[in-house]
Formats: sequence, structure tokens, C-alpha cells
Amino acid sequence: MDDALNCPRPLARADAVALIGILANLNGMITVQAIDGADFEAFRARAEEDGYIPPQGGHYELRQALEDLTQRVRYVLGEYDHRRAQSRFTRPQPGSAGNPPTDANSASIPSRFRIGPGTGVATSTA
Repeated sequence: MDDALNCPRPLARADAVALIGILANLNGMITVQAIDGADFEAFRARAEEDGYIPPQGGHYELRQALEDLTQRVRYVLGEYDHRRAQSRFTRPQPGSAGNPPTDANSASIPSRFRIGPGTGVATSTA
């Protein structure tokens, strides 16, 4: 790994778990458009400024960026053996199943913070 891209200090497990929950809730709120208008624009503009969505990206692009970020936090927690490629500015292929956790570390994440197959919280690939 390139040390210039990594933080010099690790994130506490509890903080990473909390971030997953916050990102999932934020993503859900954007999905159902509970965040709109100036509030949505503030999130959208920041994501664009940071390079996470393309210029003039909308709800879909912001939701995808949040999901990508969530998956990278899950990787840091050890839920995945390999880091998922970042899908900046690309839409998923129809029918893609995502990358659910498969190892024992996923059990350390409280169920209320898990999303995806088998968790009771649906994810969308549309």
C-alpha cells in the first residue's frame, strides 16, 4: 500500500462501526429524498469538491459514493480480504450482487449497522 494515501494513525473499531451506521443512514435518507434542497446540495457539492462524484452529479452518484466509502470502511475493519476497487463515476452493472462480508470479522459489526443480503435492509443496484 502507498503510505502517502493512508492515515498515519488507525481508526478505532467503534468509530469505524459508527461511521458505517452513519453512512448507511445518510445514504438511506438521500435514497428516499429525506435530504433535499440546500441540505442535499451541500452534501453533493462537498462530494464533488472532494472528487467523489462527477461535476453536476446527482442523487445516484452521491448514493454510490457513500456506498463506496462504506465498503472501504468495512475493508478497514477486516470484513474483506481485498479492497474493492473504487467505482468513482461509474454505475454498477445490472444484476451485480455487491460484495457482502464473508469472514468471521463481520460478526463484530452490530446487526443494526449491517446492510445488504440477509440483513433485512435492502440495497439497490438501480
